[in-house]
Amino acid sequence: MEAKALLHLGWWSWHGNDTRGHCRWKGIACNKAGSITRIDCSWVAVSGSISPEIGALSSLKSLDLSHKGLTGELPQSLGKLTLLEKLDLSNNFINGSIPLDWGKMKSLKQLNLSGNQIRGPIPPTLGKLTNLEQLDLSFNQITGAIPREIGNLKNLSELYLSKNELNGWIPSSIFNLSRLSLFYLDSNLLEGPLPQEMENLKALRFLDLSNNKLIGPIPSQIGNCLVLEELYLSNNHITGSIPFEVFTCPPHTLDLSHNFIEGEIPHQFDNDLYFTF
Repeated sequence: MEAKALLHLGWWSWHGNDTRGHCRWKGIACNKAGSITRIDCSWVAVSGSISPEIGALSSLKSLDLSHKGLTGELPQSLGKLTLLEKLDLSNNFINGSIPLDWGKMKSLKQLNLSGNQIRGPIPPTLGKLTNLEQLDLSFNQITGAIPREIGNLKNLSELYLSKNELNGWIPSSIFNLSRLSLFYLDSNLLEGPLPQEMENLKALRFLDLSNNKLIGPIPSQIGNCLVLEELYLSNNHITGSIPFEVFTCPPHTLDLSHNFIEGEIPHQFDNDLYFTF
């Protein structure tokens, strides 16, 4: 049945209707039982859309269809792949919205949909993917607010939401992600003040909130982000002076340009700091 599903995908058509030896087809890996566990189309000529038949590959753990020029919408049937750990559909021409049923892929650790033409909101059901370590939805046309359910992804270390059309406030639940290390939210339409809860991100090394509509002062609590190396807040509507606490444990790069900040730079600031004001 799995081999026939492969043929329905249309990317191994040169095998005709002969499904024998499908585990030896280019880009396919199987387990000892002969079930397909990995598809990597790096060296396979892939085109068109992703057939719903892909949902029949129930043992699949890794699916990489990145950089292939794929079109069409994201198939809802991928939600049936409850053993899937890696899904990379980045840098294609896929459109439509993220299906609600994708919240059933409970084993997923990496989800990369960046560089497509995906529209609509981030479904709150993605908050059920509690094994997720990397989520990349950047460079799309995703709209709406960031669902608070994203804060349920306790194992998340990398979150990329840059260059979309996300609006509203940054949900405070995101700042409960204690393992989050890389956080990109730049180039959206986000509003509201900079959250004081930033100090809860004890593992945070990189934070980019530039090119949004964020307002208000820089919270002093940001000085409690002990391992923060790079902080980008440029091109917002940030006001007030720079709190001393920002420099008690300074990042290597701090970009506050194109805001409405006033006052003097504290004399304690580190000469090794790359600072844009």
